[in-house]
Amino acid sequence: MQNFDAMRIKTSIRIIVIMTFLIPKMVLAQQTITKEISTENTDSLKLAFEEQRMEMAKKMDRAVITSMIAFSQDEGYGYYIFVDGQMVIDQRSIPAVAGKKGFSTKEEAERTAAFAISKIRAGYVPPTISTEELRQLAIKLP
Repeated sequence: MQNFDAMRIKTSIRIIVIMTFLIPKMVLAQQTITKEISTENTDSLKLAFEEQRMEMAKKMDRAVITSMIAFSQDEGYGYYIFVDGQMVIDQRSIPAVAGKKGFSTKEEAERTAAFAISKIRAGYVPPTISTEELRQLAIKLP
């Protein structure tokens, strides 16, 4: 019986040693693997997005892209963008700005529409436009 108790004590000590020394190393290794997988996933997503954007840019390079400026007494100027004769963007308010406030001038709407078209041609569909980009285009923001 004493041998059996001694074996249980030795086994318990081994388990404590394993838990104390090996498990933290295993957790650290798992965290490292998870970080590597996460980085790989992020990199592969970026790569897939870039490939998709480049494919869209090839398609848009062959497309006929036009814009039309619209005016509303209540909202101001806006624009429509057409790809191969089909309307793809109905932008009657300033993008990236809350509310329904349109552009103050026809020229501002034209500059922004031209910028949106350049983004479409580069494969960025939809062509999101930030407030910083609007400032660079000299658009008066409300």
